[in-house]
Amino acid sequence: MLGFSRSQDISWFRDRAVVFGTTSGSWDGDVWTSGSVTVVAEKPDTPPAFPNTVVVSSDFIASQASADSLAQELLDFFDENLDVKRCLVEGDETVWLGETAAWSDSWTGASGTGLITSIKTEVDNGFKMLVSVDEKCGFVWGWGETAIHISYFSRPDADLKHAYMLSSGSAWTIETVDNDKGNSTTQQGVVVDSSGYARIAYIATAAVGNYRELRHAYDGSDGWTIEVIDSGSTGLRDPSIAIDSNGYSHISYGTSSDGYLRYAYEDSGGWNTEVANATNDNEDTSLALDSNDFAHIACHEDDNRDLRYVENTLGSWTAVTVDSSGITGRTPSIAISSDDFPYISYNDLTADDLNLAYKDAGGWHIEIVDNGSGFGVGIYSSIAFDSGGTIHISYYDTSNSALKHAVGTPGSWNTEIVHNYADTGKTTSLAIDGADVVHISYHDDTGNWTKYAVGNFGDWSIETIDVSTSLWTSIAIG
Repeated sequence: MLGFSRSQDISWFRDRAVVFGTTSGSWDGDVWTSGSVTVVAEKPDTPPAFPNTVVVSSDFIASQASADSLAQELLDFFDENLDVKRCLVEGDETVWLGETAAWSDSWTGASGTGLITSIKTEVDNGFKMLVSVDEKCGFVWGWGETAIHISYFSRPDADLKHAYMLSSGSAWTIETVDNDKGNSTTQQGVVVDSSGYARIAYIATAAVGNYRELRHAYDGSDGWTIEVIDSGSTGLRDPSIAIDSNGYSHISYGTSSDGYLRYAYEDSGGWNTEVANATNDNEDTSLALDSNDFAHIACHEDDNRDLRYVENTLGSWTAVTVDSSGITGRTPSIAISSDDFPYISYNDLTADDLNLAYKDAGGWHIEIVDNGSGFGVGIYSSIAFDSGGTIHISYYDTSNSALKHAVGTPGSWNTEIVHNYADTGKTTSLAIDGADVVHISYHDDTGNWTKYAVGNFGDWSIETIDVSTSLWTSIAIG
């Protein structure tokens, strides 16, 4: 028997298109005493060959195979199409939240023991479904549809907003995350955790005193929680956020008062802050974590107008100047390749180009991605890899007042205008979903709109998310 509280049941997955329940049984206080598992999932645009409701037997769960063709179709569809973590917990009689239990990953063969942090439903005969062990295991079976998340500030009150929509949906839900003196003059960033909840790093003005705070807002089953990570300075700016393999947040940010590049990270003991680089004036930070959870940060060094790269792969912080040719390195964005090398897109103001700097075993390389036809090509860039290792970069072309998109690999690039109505395409943020569809959030100065573009090279759809918004946007999918 598996115990779980009512509050941890279906509502845990909020508005994702999957609900889990049981076909029969009864409540004994907060414990469901018996019953087999029913998986209820919304159909995708192209329905798989199984109905909306599927009963999966414990024998099928145990063996991961069945003569039942319906169950096998379900298994095959999930295995081929969904990024789902599969985790089984075996035990006797009852498993409770807060207990330590054994777990095993039926696909990779990995196993271990850990704290049961969430329990969502049950199967009989001792096999448990939807059990989270140390937050490392999630859904065993189920279709957890992803959502698109966009964060931005409203105008003129600088409320922090969060807009989200299911990937198969047609309507955005917009909510206010923080209405307490957000600072809309500096960037903010959104990421999505393994449970589908958004986290946002941003700068706000303190309630008392004229100084800035670095804040971290995270969503959950009980709504949004806001915490102050760093405060006391008049110059906190330009945060960028990432989540490590253990589900902890990491944030890079600058400080104009002393010019230092700073780093905040969570661990089991809470938040920690440190100086990542104590020289010159570091701004426009962009953070990515590699497969070992080491930090890689790109930033603009404003004193010398250079592109700077800072990392801690050897256990301590190391900084190098990657490009110092004229005024360069503005609004950089960093992504990590599958072999853990950094790739940085940025604007070279002297040449008015969009550049790519990347590192391999031979060292650093710099090349032009788009040399444009006028002033300010490559401002507000955002970079990401698709599943095949192809690079996508969104950016603003000042001379054409347009949102642009570049796709390719070093030495081979294609560029296009995605949207060029009046003055649009600033503060771009790019994310790529599991089907390699590109999603871009950006600001349209024409009417102070937050915009969204989705598609691929040569085929884009554009829509307005919100009106009366401030400059900076950020997008994530999960």
